[in-house]
Amino acid sequence: MLSPRQPALTLTPVTSTLGVALVGYGHWGPNLARSLEGVDGAELRAISVRSDAAAAAVAEERPGIFVTTDLDAMLERPEVDVVGVVTPAPTHPALAARALRADKHVLVEKPLATDLRQAEELVALAAQRGRTLMVGYVYLYHPAVRRLEELLRAGKLGELVCVTSERANPTATPKDGGVLWNLAPHDLSIVVHLFGDDVRRVEARRAGDEELVFLTLELGSGTLVQVAVSWVTHAKPRRMIFTGSEGIAVFDENAVAPLAVFGRRGDAPPTPLDVELPAGIEPLRAQWEELVAAVRERRPPLTGAGHALAVQRLLDAAERSLRPGR
Repeated sequence: MLSPRQPALTLTPVTSTLGVALVGYGHWGPNLARSLEGVDGAELRAISVRSDAAAAAVAEERPGIFVTTDLDAMLERPEVDVVGVVTPAPTHPALAARALRADKHVLVEKPLATDLRQAEELVALAAQRGRTLMVGYVYLYHPAVRRLEELLRAGKLGELVCVTSERANPTATPKDGGVLWNLAPHDLSIVVHLFGDDVRRVEARRAGDEELVFLTLELGSGTLVQVAVSWVTHAKPRRMIFTGSEGIAVFDENAVAPLAVFGRRGDAPPTPLDVELPAGIEPLRAQWEELVAAVRERRPPLTGAGHALAVQRLLDAAERSLRPGR
């Protein structure tokens, strides 16, 4: 039930405020910048973008922040301790490697890479440089997932039978690495966190030439996990259903109550149960706080290298399953 073992870090103690820089400031960068505001022990100090026009716009939006189109110039700044890579997935490995070689701690938006070998090389580089490498699997910081973990650990759902998930986004584009690499990492991250990386079988099927993939995993316990991810949709569902012998839990990010739990008894219809979510802050802010704590305490973060590699291996197996003539 625990996340996979992660490599030990040999970091120097940190006592001052961590200076954060963002590489990329498109769709997700502003969210990371906003959620960083007020985080104890870290502050935004620099942003790197690709064009002069973008730099001018960001500088106007964020006065007092160093904004540049020269990534090397930003990485050379001594007041930058942490680099957040917020760019399309295929660019993650090269940008994260440049930041690690500049002796910066790195937060990479999911996935770590779109190639297992590149992910392994990044993990090795982070260990060699003694830097924290963290991936933005933000759902693990959601109060509903924390409560779900507690319910599963306490056996409240009984013996887990299956997990089904549906995740879609009608506005995504191929620049993010395809639907498998863009959407499935979220669900696989939750599965790895809750059940570990003991997976017997991984199979994936694509619906013709469409960006619609059906993914099936068989866990070591025999539990089946089915994930459907799609860009061919009219809506934006974000739902995972955990079915056990004694109960059903539904994590629906779009619902007013993101976690609903139902009891099962014989052939009777499932009955709603009262569930109180643990007190928590915005998941993105909680993610930043985990990074600060991990650096200060010289420990791997919750969504650190070990977790990222476990998710990456599942994605790699799914990608190979999709290839013709496998």
